[in-house]
Amino acid sequence: MKYKIQFKAKNSRAKITSEEDCSYVQFSEDPIERTVEVTKGYPALNLDIDKDGLIVGLELLGQKEFTLKKIIAAVTPVLPENERGSLQASLETVITA
Repeated sequence: MKYKIQFKAKNSRAKITSEEDCSYVQFSEDPIERTVEVTKGYPALNLDIDKDGLIVGLELLGQKEFTLKKIIAAVTPVLPENERGSLQASLETVITA
């Protein structure tokens, strides 16, 4: 299944929170309907999905093992082709902020 990232406001940006070796990139404040494991085991990358199938957030467990390139490579197969650039741009904005 393919998942989309949708920002609710025109000027919305992803927000990141980190604790020790975990990070969460939040794309919206919508309630989470389910979590999809993109990678198994540790380190882990999970997507939180809302009731409409839109990505609410991206969770990194073992964040020190991930680079921006690895995150994008892991998530790209579950995104529609036209959404891939928005994920990369959002993550780059958060990481460089």
